[in-house]
Amino acid sequence: MEMVTFSSREKITDEREELIDGLFPEADGDPETRPFKFNKPTIFLASRVHPGETPASFVLTGIWKFLTNEKSQQSKMLRDRFVFKIVPMLNPDGVYRGYYRLDTMAQNLNRYYINPSPMNQPTIWAVKKAIE
Repeated sequence: MEMVTFSSREKITDEREELIDGLFPEADGDPETRPFKFNKPTIFLASRVHPGETPASFVLTGIWKFLTNEKSQQSKMLRDRFVFKIVPMLNPDGVYRGYYRLDTMAQNLNRYYINPSPMNQPTIWAVKKAIE
């Protein structure tokens, strides 16, 4: 089997990621500080939408370490072919407060992916904007 390799530089576009209005606005609002977009498929990974899913943090840490391992040919091939967008904790307030399933507004965030509100489910709203 022949291994095909190509540089991720071939896949970088001249476009930059857009700012998400109202979410961590940049101090100067300069779009030149945003990362470049890539012309390759995106893989989205997230964990801890339910704060009690502690093992998910360990799984995501393992995936993160694998993907960033510079000595692994498999990891390099994956990085060359895909953009990885990773959110390690979708419910940080619930995790901080020791909740098991809900956020600080007593919501199960898994129920709001279709139409999240930037005020009531800001993490789900931001994730949807980031992967659109």
